[in-house]
Amino acid sequence: MVHRRSAHIQTDRTPLPEECVTFQIALIGSEGLVVGSDRRIVRCAYLQNQNPVFQFGEQDKFLKANDCSAICFFAGGSLSQSIASSIAANYGRKRRSSLDWERALRTWANNNRASDTSVMSEQVIVVRQSNPESVWLVTKQGNNPSSAHEITDHVCTGHNASAKFLVAQLWARTMSLDKLKILALMVMAYASKEHPTTVGGSYDLLTLDTRQNAQWAHYQSLDSIFHAFQGKLKVAFDELSPVTASTT
Repeated sequence: MVHRRSAHIQTDRTPLPEECVTFQIALIGSEGLVVGSDRRIVRCAYLQNQNPVFQFGEQDKFLKANDCSAICFFAGGSLSQSIASSIAANYGRKRRSSLDWERALRTWANNNRASDTSVMSEQVIVVRQSNPESVWLVTKQGNNPSSAHEITDHVCTGHNASAKFLVAQLWARTMSLDKLKILALMVMAYASKEHPTTVGGSYDLLTLDTRQNAQWAHYQSLDSIFHAFQGKLKVAFDELSPVTASTT
């Protein structure tokens, strides 16, 4: 990690897209859900009359409620972590209707204020251990009112990577947890190849089955799954024949 100190660090500025970015994915299938996240962080030190100094590192991009009944994955600007912290701190095992959940999540998100110059889109995926059939997506931009939506199929947050195309083509409601894990890892691998500076490092994967059992896995690299799938794609492409054109 690079460190450089200066007495003239600018604080009133618009964040660059490289700051606090990440790539996260949630997939819901027939046996439960999986959520994956990269761990790379990129910070900028803004020095007077100098180019920004980038600092690279890794960190958890999720926060848990004290009783682990909720896990909040955060992506976007620096405010996203504060929103995730508010949700995790206020979360309780109290039963709520979908409307009550939406109101509560929006309230907790709106209690966090952004700087006047913030233009980042903050996104938090909320996993409730009592409900392996959906996740909630909380979004907030600047100091505009937040929104909260229940997701019952799939969602990607953070970097707008074209790797999301794989989800649209391959995800199915009937997929097992093992297949969901493979798809999540594969999409994260492609996102890191697409944006190697800002997405990557190592990776965390949460699995929550229909019996409400949560398991965590950590991956130092996803190169093997990337190269395996890329190789199969090339073979499939090479074996294709041109489509016969119709004549009139």
